[in-house]
Amino acid sequence: MMVLETSLYAAQFIADNVGSLKPHSKWKETDSDEMHVLGLLIHIGLLYKPRLSMYRSVDELFHTPLFSLVMAHDRVFILIRFLHFADKK
Repeated sequence: MMVLETSLYAAQFIADNVGSLKPHSKWKETDSDEMHVLGLLIHIGLLYKPRLSMYRSVDELFHTPLFSLVMAHDRVFILIRFLHFADKK
């Protein structure tokens, strides 16, 4: 359901904002394998770092290999932007 709702929300957002989508122009449909982005969000909540860039840093002091292994940096933040759940009514 999250895959369907996220893809639907992204398509609607892009259709409503044609011409102002430079950062989101790389959107592609998501799938259930990519929904592990939720795990990254939980990880961010449990392992605090002052800046988001520090989660992907190769600096030994800040290195968090999980983030680099799971998915590309740009894809994580595009997915977070469009992550959407069904609205139960």
